[in-house]
Amino acid sequence: MRYRGTIRKLFNNYSGVITFEKDNSIEIIHFYNEYNTLMYEIGKTSLFLFDEVMFSICSNLTKENDIIATDLEIIGNDKMQYIHSIIGTDNIIQGYFRKINNSYYIKEVNTKMFFKLLLPYGSILPSDNLFIRAKVDNDIKSLRNKEAFLEDVRYQKGYLEFMEQKQLVHVAIIKNIQSKSIIIDLPKFGIEGCIIINGTIKRRLKQIYLANHLYVVLIDKQYSHLQRLLFNLTDIKDSSNK
Repeated sequence: MRYRGTIRKLFNNYSGVITFEKDNSIEIIHFYNEYNTLMYEIGKTSLFLFDEVMFSICSNLTKENDIIATDLEIIGNDKMQYIHSIIGTDNIIQGYFRKINNSYYIKEVNTKMFFKLLLPYGSILPSDNLFIRAKVDNDIKSLRNKEAFLEDVRYQKGYLEFMEQKQLVHVAIIKNIQSKSIIIDLPKFGIEGCIIINGTIKRRLKQIYLANHLYVVLIDKQYSHLQRLLFNLTDIKDSSNK
């Protein structure tokens, strides 16, 4: 049997609390939804507060004599529809900055819904509960699955100084070598960057491991997953160079 209810609390993106009507009374039930194929048939979909959902009820294997909601299927969200209806041509929402478990959010001012927030690299972190504006994509699927992008950004001094010289070749120090990228530090400006490991870089990895310094030039875009500036390698200075 399937039930219909409303998400009232989220612990993370796959567990929380639902209220629903049963036998003319309002019931409260916890849900767990991590391995739910219904959610992924339509692509990556995040759960939000106030989502209307269909769900099944089964025994809670981790707690004796308890039940839990599973197999959630999103029906709709009136508050999400409201936000979609009021976004203007500039695609801006307004609300309050929140940092929760090392992630950033904007708490939309009218609905109190939380949207994950992307901060440009080099920006100064807003203070908690500061009133901010953020740009979003104005369609329901994007509102659910894409981060809002902070507007009216204030940048760190070192970042601004670097951007004035971004066309130059800069000295960098290796901070960490990962499977797909090399994380570098530009000590002159106090900023981090990233070099993507492609075929050419792979062939020079041994030399890079031994390097004292790298010489790099900015690629005019960001590596959004790491939120660091993206660089090309131009030269290497290792301990054998005089």
